[in-house]
Order: sequence, then C-alpha cells, then structure tokens
Amino acid sequence: MAHHNIPGRPQTSGPDHPRTGNPIGSGPQTDPTQIESLISVQEVARLLDVSRSMVYQLVRTHELPMIRIGKYFRFRRSEVTLWIDAQRSTENTR
Repeated sequence: MAHHNIPGRPQTSGPDHPRTGNPIGSGPQTDPTQIESLISVQEVARLLDVSRSMVYQLVRTHELPMIRIGKYFRFRRSEVTLWIDAQRSTENTR
C-alpha cells in the first residue's frame, strides 16, 4: 500500500516494506564504501587457528559476536579482532 499525501511522509507510489510499513528505500542511506565486508565461519576458524566446530561452539555460547543471515553465520573481521584482544586481556589478568 502506497502512502499518498500524508503529512510528514515523503510522497511515493512505491511498495511498502512488509515489516516496517515504510516505503521501500526511504530509510537512511549507507555509503557502500563504508560497509565492512563479512567473513565466514571457515575464515574465522582460519584466523583463530581452530576448527569450524570450535567457532560454532563459540557462537552457540554467545562468546563470539556474529551476524546471522538466513541459515548462515557471518562475522565482522574487526569484531573478531576485538574479541581476540579481549581474550588476550583476560588471559593477562588470570
């Protein structure tokens, strides 16, 4: 359902987003050059030098930050690096 002539809303004839009800494409625009690429479970396992099953265990226990895209887990390399640094910090305090 399109929104026509509703005060405070841009006039559009495009489709609405099924969950938000807002016109598709009306959200904040993100500069694609600023989006960090995501890495896979296999890449995280390689980065940590552990098995993929260990990565899944860290995900299951909510220790490792991840993004779920459908049935796939993806990770921001920067967050994995921060997680590694945090592990190093906790090792130094033991």
